[in-house]
Amino acid sequence: FDDTSGTTAKDSSANAIPTVLGTGVTWTNGRLGGAIDFPGGAAGDTGPTVTLGGNPLAQCTTELTVSAWIKLHALTPWSRVFDFGTGTTAFIYLAPTDGTGMHFAMVSPNGVFDLVSPTAPIAGDDTWHNVAVTVDAAGLVTMYADGAAIASATSAAVHPSDFASVTDLWLGKSRFADPYLNGSIDELRIGCRALTADEIKNLAQAQ
Repeated sequence: FDDTSGTTAKDSSANAIPTVLGTGVTWTNGRLGGAIDFPGGAAGDTGPTVTLGGNPLAQCTTELTVSAWIKLHALTPWSRVFDFGTGTTAFIYLAPTDGTGMHFAMVSPNGVFDLVSPTAPIAGDDTWHNVAVTVDAAGLVTMYADGAAIASATSAAVHPSDFASVTDLWLGKSRFADPYLNGSIDELRIGCRALTADEIKNLAQAQ
């Protein structure tokens, strides 16, 4: 998100997935270079959303890492950093808080997996924080905030490969009747390998 202008953002990875900024999403100063900013909004179908033009999980099988820098203007329960899925049959998302803690979920015809931290680790303090989720080959799912692991559990039934064909690829928007993200996103990274704890720590300290 270093483009700083226009209605699309470039993917600097080899996948070159185009990303479209919806109405209300603007460019802002990022943690590193530029970033995108979401003004928030009540639940509905027309709030500020960024849509990926291709599925970044298409090649993932057993492993996954999603990380990003986020700066929350307000901590709004159930708003999404990302929500990738197809309808309500298969989806994967990260919410900074569900009213209790940070919430990562994977739902598919194979099962349901939810991971919630004991408390919300990121405040609505207009300060950049690094968040990440990894899924390793053994199914161990770990959530991180600012480089520290905050929750982990094993997903026995649901795996990254369950989302290889999903078509709704959103940042800042939930597929349910939830509020829109009120904050900024920078340096979004999605890969089909589970980064180690040290690698996540390094990402969270990147200058």
